Amino acid sequence: MFKLIRLALYGLVGYAVYQFVTDVVNSEQASAPSRGRGNRGGGGGSPGRQQITGAKRGGGAGKPEATHDSDGGSVRHRVGRGVVGS
Repeated sequence: MFKLIRLALYGLVGYAVYQFVTDVVNSEQASAPSRGRGNRGGGGGSPGRQQITGAKRGGGAGKPEATHDSDGGSVRHRVGRGVVGS
């Protein structure tokens, strides 16, 4: 019984530490000056927080690929993260 209570307390303390650390990290990111092409603002989210898009995380341009058809033709297109189909 006491082991279960102790485990629950460890869980609560761990969760409190996790929330504290994430709040500190998020406040440092919000107060840091933006780098790159500037802060465009727009979109949802809370004021003062910049929304991270796929292009900011890891390129977003996609990787060029060639798809070969059974009749011998090929089509060049981009595949991968951040690619929006048209």
